[in-house]
Amino acid sequence: MTKIANPIYDVVFKYLMADNKVAKLLLSTIIGQEVIHLELRDTEKRNDLDKSIKYHRLDFSAKIRTENKGLKIVIIELQKIRLAGDIVRFRRYLGEQYMNKENTYEAKNEAGDIEVKSMPIISIYFLGYKLYKRKSPVIKIDRVAIDLATNEKIDETTEFTENLTHNSFIIQIPYLKERRRNDIEKLLSILTKAIKKIKIIKC
Repeated sequence: MTKIANPIYDVVFKYLMADNKVAKLLLSTIIGQEVIHLELRDTEKRNDLDKSIKYHRLDFSAKIRTENKGLKIVIIELQKIRLAGDIVRFRRYLGEQYMNKENTYEAKNEAGDIEVKSMPIISIYFLGYKLYKRKSPVIKIDRVAIDLATNEKIDETTEFTENLTHNSFIIQIPYLKERRRNDIEKLLSILTKAIKKIKIIKC
């Protein structure tokens, strides 16, 4: 039976994200930083508690250009799910990312010695349901360091906070049809319309 492909959950989205140029454009637009180099590490899972709920998890190792024009190596974890799932599963996979020895790299320290460093993690969640009542298609959960005595924001970044905390982005798919206010909302809307024209055989 031939059906129109769902751009978020079906093989078409996975196929597009395997295209390095498309993936770099989409991820750069979402995180607001230029992705210089990108490698896909693909994983596909099923919910352990409900085998009928299928979701995809795509992991990327990326080199991005930071706001101060420096370079940073990060892990970008992208998860997509149609229905509200259990939070424990998301926490479990984040824990796996922190524990994974592949999410490290070697770099020289100030003394010129080689040390093993951890890659910071950026999580992106494509949700097929409404998480917030506020009709915001794309939401950023941002780390902010605050001086509790003055309530002033601390703009410095440190290796400690970069590796032990992380930013997240939430895409509320049901709201994408209603808002096209910036580049990422426009890009996701265009991508959605384009893929809906593609017909695939549903297995």
